[in-house]
Amino acid sequence: MRRTSQTVLHVQNAVDKGKRRNFTWPLVVSALGFVGLWGLLEPYHLATGRYTVTLPRLPSRWKGKRVALISDLHVGMRFANTATVKRAVQQIVEECPEVVLIAGDFIHGESEGVLEQVATLLSPLTEAGLACYAVLGNHDYDMPEENSEKSNALAGRLERRLESIGIRVLHNEVVKLSSDPDPFYLVGLGAHTPDKDGPTKTIAKVPKEAARLVLVHHPNSFASLLPHSAPLAFAGHTHGGQVCLPGAPIWRFFGKRHEDEVLTSGWIKHYGAEGNNLYVTRGIGFSVAPVRLNCPPELTFFTLT
Repeated sequence: MRRTSQTVLHVQNAVDKGKRRNFTWPLVVSALGFVGLWGLLEPYHLATGRYTVTLPRLPSRWKGKRVALISDLHVGMRFANTATVKRAVQQIVEECPEVVLIAGDFIHGESEGVLEQVATLLSPLTEAGLACYAVLGNHDYDMPEENSEKSNALAGRLERRLESIGIRVLHNEVVKLSSDPDPFYLVGLGAHTPDKDGPTKTIAKVPKEAARLVLVHHPNSFASLLPHSAPLAFAGHTHGGQVCLPGAPIWRFFGKRHEDEVLTSGWIKHYGAEGNNLYVTRGIGFSVAPVRLNCPPELTFFTLT
């Protein structure tokens, strides 16, 4: 009788475990389905960041002025996030900042009509009278490892089209945002890939005591800047990781390359030389797949003080 009772008990335990497994798997599948669905929807949720930044030796007329930052549009990719680009452009026009900065990767491949599409998306900025400056990224050269005639030609056509709608593209150049007696400069570096950036030589063009902003595409370019030469710098490239799993280490899931030193977004601490500060935007578009998870596209405004 005891053996029969034990047998019945074992059978009952096995049935209970089976029920628990049968109950758990639908929850797991449902959760994964929800996460996958949100990953497809999140690219269309534009997050707006706002920061107040103290910039050394900022001219008085610039105090309280705002700078808008966007990056990594990736127009031309299948399922490209052009709807969110339009919303970002519309919001910038409505908020009317003093300067608009675009940190590269306008295009994703050399698809037919991609340059015209970029021009159409961004032209409302300059039509509204906003001052717009940009640098190019690795995708604007179609991501070559080295310089090539074809990649340089593509980047050249993109640059000319951007300039034609009033967006100034900077290649290791310095422009004055404010004239004497209190000059204020913008430094724009060339693309880190394919080896177009010249951080040290370019930053040396700015008078030592002058206020400046620095715009790069790849965060690695920032690391080469001399101490106290870039009190406020902006970059893109990382997409903020694009897929960021809660509780997991922050890492760049899509398109990570061995030379990438910064894989995340926001204010990057303990990176670069002393006295230099870098903000990395998550950008708007995506690489490899049209998915973002816990990493929405970003438009950021900086109020200068």
